[in-house]
Parts: sequence; C-alpha cells; structure tokens
Amino acid sequence: RISDYTAQWWVARHYGSGLPCEEDDAGIPLLGRLLMRATLMGLVAWFAYRRHAAMAAGMALARAHGMHDLLANLTGNLGFLMMRKGNIPVALRHFSDAVQQSTGYVKFGPTYDRAEALLRVGLANEARYLLESVIGEVATAGFAVDTAEWHLMLAHAALAEGDSASALSFARTAFAEFRKQSRPRWALLAEQLQIRARWASGERTAKLATAARDAHAKLATAGWQVAALHCLLVAGRVELDRGRLQMARGDL
Repeated sequence: RISDYTAQWWVARHYGSGLPCEEDDAGIPLLGRLLMRATLMGLVAWFAYRRHAAMAAGMALARAHGMHDLLANLTGNLGFLMMRKGNIPVALRHFSDAVQQSTGYVKFGPTYDRAEALLRVGLANEARYLLESVIGEVATAGFAVDTAEWHLMLAHAALAEGDSASALSFARTAFAEFRKQSRPRWALLAEQLQIRARWASGERTAKLATAARDAHAKLATAGWQVAALHCLLVAGRVELDRGRLQMARGDL
C-alpha cells in the first residue's frame, strides 16, 4: 500500500542514522516494525541507498529493547543482502545467527535462505538436509502455505545432488501445491523441474520433448527466461539422443 511505502521511506530518511523516541517505550514496537519494512523495501526496490542505515538502526533498537524476533529478522535480511552481493560465507553466518536468535516461526525464513545460499555454492546435500529437517515444522506451525516453495527448493537440491527420483517427487508436490494456491506462474517453475528430473532419470521420449517445448513457451511468456531455456535444452538433448538432428538444431 502507498501509505506503507511512505512510512518506510519517511522512517529510514529521518531515523536511519539515529534512534528517536528512545524514552518512549510505547513507540518502540512501531518504530521497530517501520524500520523492518524500510529494510525489506531497501532489499528489493529503489530504496537501496538507505537499507544499511535502516538495518543498523533496527538492529540497535532491537538489541537495546530485547526485541529478539526483530533482531533475528533483520539479521536474516542482512544475510539475504550479502547473498545477493555474492558474499556467501558472510551470508551463511548471518543466517545461522538469525536462526539462533529467533523463536518459533521466525527461524523458517533464514533457514530457507540459508538452504538457497548453500545451493548457490554447490552444497546440495547440506541444503537438502537442512530443508528436510525443518519442513515438517513449517507445516505443523500453521504455515503449510509456504511448503510449496520448500518443496520447490528441495527439488532443486535433489536434482543438483543427482537424485532425480526424489527431485521429480518434490517437483510434483510443489506443482500440486502451487496449483491449489492458484499460483500458476510458480507452478510453471515446478513443471520445469519435473521436466529436468525426467531427463536426468534417463527418459528420452517424444512425449518429454513435446512437454519440454510446451513448458518453454509457457515459461517464456510468464517471464521465467532461464527456466524456459532449461526446458528447450532438454528438448534438444532428447532429440539428439533420438537421432533427430534437424529437430535438435531447431531447439538448440
């Protein structure tokens, strides 16, 4: 909402380098929430130039007033920022700190982000173990709506690990959950992983090639360009293995 964005901008502009209302205990939680929003907006939008100030102010506020969950959230956001910058070791440290500082459901976010960071540096086995060890808690805690993303990440991890059967199972689960939630664009990502898992399992059928091309068209239209190219690559490889060089050239 516009009012939320205005509040985020205003707080970070005026309070990014200092802590107002330090004696006003009633205003502390509100200030903490606004700084948290300013931090999130800085991670994904034009507000980036103030994100460090908002993070620093928010973390100082959280430490000073024992706001452990806010501190955990901000620490996790700092880890996410480091991951986007490519500094994976520092990102992993922040994610670990965030999990240790958090209570209850707050730990799920940095746990998921830590798994993504592990995947980025090729540690698929560790990423998968981490996700599988926590995904049950996510559903039990009342956040079953989030398990679609977790199953999608598990499919990525299993595929990178060379376990195509599990990757296919995870991708199918993610696909069904996204469809149930009326999230067709995300379901396409799960469909792409199903196609890649089928290829990795040894399938070389015309049916797979056709499915890969269809998925490529849908993914490209939806804006998932990299995933779309993965599908086209599968189609071309299938045709190469089937000896259909002309079709393979068209795909590749």
